[in-house]
Amino acid sequence: KHATLDWNSSNVINFKLFPWALQSLIDSTIQITPIIDSSLDYAALQSRVQSEMHSLLAMSSTSRFRTTLIPIPNHDQLLDFNEFLDFCDLLQSDLESNDYDGILQIATFHPTYEFSDKSSSHDVSHYTNRSPFPMIHLLLEHDVSKAVQSFGDTSIIWKQNIQTMQSTGIPKLNSILNTITAKHIN
Repeated sequence: KHATLDWNSSNVINFKLFPWALQSLIDSTIQITPIIDSSLDYAALQSRVQSEMHSLLAMSSTSRFRTTLIPIPNHDQLLDFNEFLDFCDLLQSDLESNDYDGILQIATFHPTYEFSDKSSSHDVSHYTNRSPFPMIHLLLEHDVSKAVQSFGDTSIIWKQNIQTMQSTGIPKLNSILNTITAKHIN
């Protein structure tokens, strides 16, 4: 949990990648539920994430938690970005088959995250979604919509994020991720 909080503070909030993230931290509406058992196969991991989906929805009207971060630091297979994407596709299918599409949203973070529309794996824009370990972020769609409406023109967020990543530079961004990894994981 501490590594996820450090990453959230030093990366997401410090760089203002998602302007509404700070308020979630202040209001303590972020639930962090790590899956640390490295022996789990895909089916068991999928079941654990499904359980978190159900839990977030069940608690949404009675709990302060509005979003769930699920770090998966010890699962070697998910360290491969393509394997991670395959796993996320399974989760998206689960979301749709449970009629959670439009209710829940999945965001993803990974140590080697790459947007598919970038030609270079070294593009600085990838760092907006890079994290020290594979991570699933479950969000309530209603809360995302409210945050977007309160923000105004959200099309500028992506552009500002790219500018922030460019001005920070890949060496500094790698240093931040490596420091978190060394402090909490190694």
